[in-house]
Amino acid sequence: LFNEPSIGWTRIPPEWKSIATECVNAIRKYDKDVWIVYEPVIEINEFPKVTPLDDKRVVYSIHFYRPGGFTHQGVLHGSKDMTREEALAKLNIKYPGYAPDIYAVPIKYNYCDLDSVKRAMKPFDDFIEKYKVPALIGEFSVVCWAPVESAVAWLQDVNTTHGAIMLSVNGKAGVLNNRRA
Repeated sequence: LFNEPSIGWTRIPPEWKSIATECVNAIRKYDKDVWIVYEPVIEINEFPKVTPLDDKRVVYSIHFYRPGGFTHQGVLHGSKDMTREEALAKLNIKYPGYAPDIYAVPIKYNYCDLDSVKRAMKPFDDFIEKYKVPALIGEFSVVCWAPVESAVAWLQDVNTTHGAIMLSVNGKAGVLNNRRA
């Protein structure tokens, strides 16, 4: 329906669910069968507060960039005018390994690995399991100046937990590229 519906990148507008419901109802006047992708929250930890829309053909979507200090290394703090080689030399944050929590003040470092990816994904997984709804990780990646081996390891871990383009129907994971069923 709308990519990253937020106020100042920090929160969803309080009326977002009612707006989404109106949009779904308007779409259903013309097409009863089309799947609708809905992103109910910006922050994955908000999923425990989410309840599904009253429509069985809605796919619940998230963006996943955890740990942000690895996936977005240098984005918030300093790589803007660097070449890839300069960013690698200066930043070079590896995964698995210690990555800064870019939202903590003061910045603290946490160890990040497959288990931390699973823990970060848990609120979304719990929502999928509780409501038995289709789900999609609609956006995930690593900055191009991250160490290549680390970027590959992180992408493999996300793939291990949810498939490259994860889709879950009735609590069973599947992948649109047919790598997992």
